[in-house]
Amino acid sequence: MRTRGQWRVTSEKAKRGRWTQLNDVAEALGVTYRGGEALDVRIDGQRARLQLIISFDGDGVRRFDRVEGLELLVFFEGAPPPRSDDANILLRVEDGADRAAKKRGVAVEVQLGSPGFDREVYIDNTSSEADVRRILAKEATRQAVRRLLAGHVHAIRITPQYARVKLEPRGEVFEARPILEALEDLLIVARAGGPKDPAPAQRGLTLLTGLGVSTALAGLYAWYSANEWPAGLGPLFIGGACGALVAFFSRPALESAMRGGSGSGRRVGFSLLLLWAAVGLAVTGALTHLNGALDDSKATKRTGVVASVAEGSVGERVQVRIRWKDGEDERLWTPFAPRKGDRVTEYSHPGALGFDWREGRTWER
Repeated sequence: MRTRGQWRVTSEKAKRGRWTQLNDVAEALGVTYRGGEALDVRIDGQRARLQLIISFDGDGVRRFDRVEGLELLVFFEGAPPPRSDDANILLRVEDGADRAAKKRGVAVEVQLGSPGFDREVYIDNTSSEADVRRILAKEATRQAVRRLLAGHVHAIRITPQYARVKLEPRGEVFEARPILEALEDLLIVARAGGPKDPAPAQRGLTLLTGLGVSTALAGLYAWYSANEWPAGLGPLFIGGACGALVAFFSRPALESAMRGGSGSGRRVGFSLLLLWAAVGLAVTGALTHLNGALDDSKATKRTGVVASVAEGSVGERVQVRIRWKDGEDERLWTPFAPRKGDRVTEYSHPGALGFDWREGRTWER
């Protein structure tokens, strides 16, 4: 790209208006300005726009006597129409809060291996890491970003359609020199185009939704199995261990899928928790189901008496101690309060997978 003194600039057809803020800029560019809210130009074939930011009063009515700022936009040729879920990259000055968030693992930022840039610029993006590295691959681009942020630019936004910055006027007049300097740097930043890959934030949301639905379905299956063939805590412990193993080995894939977006650390953590729950509940339900459904043994009857009833309750459940005739004592929670001395009869099976499961329990006074 040629330097500013070598630019070939042409202006686009624009409506006439009453604004004068861009007169000096248009004169410096050598184009005609009709006083409209925007000045559209082509610089060496690249379409750019200088758009005045007009203020509004409290009722949302436009006030034609105040200009609050200026937007500089460089458009990408052949860009797709804008969508609400478009990936974008926001470059801003890195502050103490950003560093603290990265240290706690709340935010995961792409690091480019350029110490000065990585230290000064925070990349808050919903695009892929590959997009970020492609757009900021050249040292000239990174230097242009640092110059923009060192001036009167708070942030640089790069979308699939354009690269944009906002400038504030110095006093009542827009001086041509700082505007053209910022435009020159923005053209450098826009050389590599905008994000093209699907946004990690969108992929993360889709993945989290799928894991949430899977967890809910697995929970319903485990609840159904536990009510049909109640087999104690054995299947639950095995399911939890299986879920933990799957989550552990799946972590690199989840981090890769969500890398590049701000807050990706939280999304990965929540995804791992949902994956552990989904797999654990699914395995628990399957073990309980197979243990009972495949068991064709005859039920074994066991009898005992209520030895004691604890005072108080947790919610609507009461703790009861049963003394079985085989000498075993068992404490369990019941949704009602039996009396000491009540007879208890229980029918149980050995289980096809080795987990004893109860067919039913009766209480008699």
